[in-house]
This record gives sequence, C-alpha cells and structure tokens, in this order.
Amino acid sequence: MFNSGNFEPTYLNVEYLFFLVYRLFKGIVNFFKGLFTGFSGESRFLKFYTSTGGEGNCNPFLGDICSSTTSGDVGGISSSGAAAFGMGLRVFLIILILLLLWVIIYSYREWKKVKDASDKHIEGLIPIETPEQKENKRWKHVQELIATNNPNDWRMAILEADSMLEDLTIAMNVPGDTLGERLKAIEPSDFLTLQNAWEGHKVRNLIAHQGSTFQLDQRTALNAIKNFEAVFQEFEVI
Repeated sequence: MFNSGNFEPTYLNVEYLFFLVYRLFKGIVNFFKGLFTGFSGESRFLKFYTSTGGEGNCNPFLGDICSSTTSGDVGGISSSGAAAFGMGLRVFLIILILLLLWVIIYSYREWKKVKDASDKHIEGLIPIETPEQKENKRWKHVQELIATNNPNDWRMAILEADSMLEDLTIAMNVPGDTLGERLKAIEPSDFLTLQNAWEGHKVRNLIAHQGSTFQLDQRTALNAIKNFEAVFQEFEVI
C-alpha cells in the first residue's frame, strides 16, 4: 500500500542550478574586470567580496584605493600598504595571464606547423596517379597486341580481353561456373552491352576450340575487340 505520509520526492531544481552557474560566471567576469580597472584611484566596490561589514566592502589587498570611510588598518596592515601590495599582485596576475595566453598561442602555432608537416609527409607517401597510370594496363596490352600484323597477337588480344570480361562478371557476383553461364544469367536491363559481350566471347570460343585451324582475319579480330571495349566502357573498366 502506498503511504503518502512517508513519501519524500526528489527532484533537480534546474532554475537553482542555472542560478549557481550564473553566479560563478559573474564572479569570474568581475574578477578579471577588476584586474584591469583597479588603478583609477577611485573607490571600487566588488560585490563578490563579502566580510563582516556586509556586501560591497572595499578590498585594499586587491589594489583598491579605498575612500576615507573605509581607510584604516586591515589586519594590522595599513590601507596604503595593503593597496600597494594589491597593485603589485594585480600587475603580477595580469602578466601571468598574458604569459599564459602567449604560451597557448605559441603552442597552437607549433602544433599547426607539426600537423602541416605531418600531412605533407603522409601525402608524399601516397602515390598520386597520373591519367596515364590510371589506364588499365591489361587493356593497354590488348591494344598493343591487336595493333600488330601478327594473327597470333590478335588471338592473344582476344583471349586476354575475354579474361578481363570473365573477371568483370565474377566481380559483379553473377552466378555461374563459366563465363557463358554467367552471361546467360545476366538481365539485359542490367547489362546494356550484353550482346557485345556475347559477340566477343563467341570469337574467343572459336579460337579456344578450333585452335590454329580457325582462320582469324584482322577485321573479325578488330570487331571482337571493339565489342569487348564497349562492355568495359559501360562498366568503367577502361
């Protein structure tokens, strides 16, 4: 049974939390503001300092030059002596802050130099491919073979181009144990140059099955290579 008399709710007072953050931020701002505004010779009242006299008392130990109403000894030290000490402390803190800012800026600049040098070193390790280097070396070899006047080179060019086509279908994850089976399994809508692939592959089969008895003329060889080229251009192999 729920006992409302012993119920003690717990909750987070968000407004009070923001109030504490505000007070902390205000105190920090007032502190740094006081560092740079304490040499005017006028009375200052730092609201974030409190004492038995209440809020807003003059504090000579931070360089406050107090008015006559607040002058006198503070803890056994004269007001003027405390003010001089406070001014020296204030100068020290200002110099310390400026020094820290310089260290931060200097460290960042040195880190930036090291980072830039490291990036350049890494870029130097990565080879930059020129358009010539990006050219498919296997296809370049096919072009060199088909450009000769030797029928045996034409045969080698067609066999190599057909091997490139087989590697392409394997990379496309087309099912089938042979290139012919994979070409049959391909949807024409997914392979716009499928007929070109078949035409080139048929010439390859004639070379592979008939061997030297197959009379390969230059026109047939060039047409076969053009069919392979159309396929490789569609799939950006070359």
